[in-house]
Amino acid sequence: MPRGIYKRVKRWKRKPCSEETKKKIGDGNRGKKVSPETIEKLRKSHIGQIGYWTGKKRSKEDIEKFRLSHLGKPSPKKGTKLSEEIKKKVSEGLLRSKLNKGENHYNWKGGINPVNDTIRKSYEYRLWHDSCLERDNYTCQISGKNGVKLNVHHINNFADFPELRTSIENGITMTEELHTKFHKIYGNKNNTREQLEEFISNYED
Repeated sequence: MPRGIYKRVKRWKRKPCSEETKKKIGDGNRGKKVSPETIEKLRKSHIGQIGYWTGKKRSKEDIEKFRLSHLGKPSPKKGTKLSEEIKKKVSEGLLRSKLNKGENHYNWKGGINPVNDTIRKSYEYRLWHDSCLERDNYTCQISGKNGVKLNVHHINNFADFPELRTSIENGITMTEELHTKFHKIYGNKNNTREQLEEFISNYED
């Protein structure tokens, strides 16, 4: 910490202001504008005391002295070495909650990542999703609405038709509201094109 700041911090610690004094100072200064001359004086008085951004520059000699003084010293982040005992404790989970490891973790699912999650997070799936939106001009194909939250619906459902999961012909753009309504009526399994056609024919704005 620069010497000037250290002195001010110590002074503040020695003489704390009461709430009443702070209020008086605040009321007395409220509405006052600081003149450009005063701002310039404050700026010049703080150069070299608050850090690099105020204009203070270190000479090449100071930089070299600082570099040489730290040669051979470990970096605070990368140089710390753990003993074998500590490493073993960490690996066994003795220094962390047992809930954060393996089958004791709250989100443990048997060590198997669901296939659905893997596919839905894949680049190919995202490309399918965006391609359907672009083809449909970012417009709901049932209500004709755009500028609202849109979903891409699998016409033949995701689980039962794996070969059509990323087929653009198997996607249709809907508003999120209609997409939710569709699945409330027909569920999330065994969805087909016939269900979609029935849903569209019964649509009322």
